[in-house]
Amino acid sequence: MGQFSVSTPALGYSASAMIGAVSQFDGHVSQISGVVTSIVGASWSGDAAEAFAESWAEWQTNAGLVRDALTDIAARVQGAETGYTMTEMQVTAASRSSTVGTRRQGGGTA
Repeated sequence: MGQFSVSTPALGYSASAMIGAVSQFDGHVSQISGVVTSIVGASWSGDAAEAFAESWAEWQTNAGLVRDALTDIAARVQGAETGYTMTEMQVTAASRSSTVGTRRQGGGTA
């Protein structure tokens, strides 16, 4: 069986980076949408413009799916960070409150 290790702080950094990537993604989509909106129907019309507009609507739908997936992954990584943090706190608390007795020769405990 394989082993793996997890760096709890790295999970937090990764989640933050993903959230930043979603924000950048949103900015790019917004910028591109502005350009498309200013052209399609305004200075460009006809069958080709209509076909492009349909494709653009489909692209925006798919971009929304990508955004949702990235947001979901970031939330799950944040959740994992929270879970690992809680587990680490519980293990630390348990180890601080545990006592281990040692047996002395003759049967007594120390």
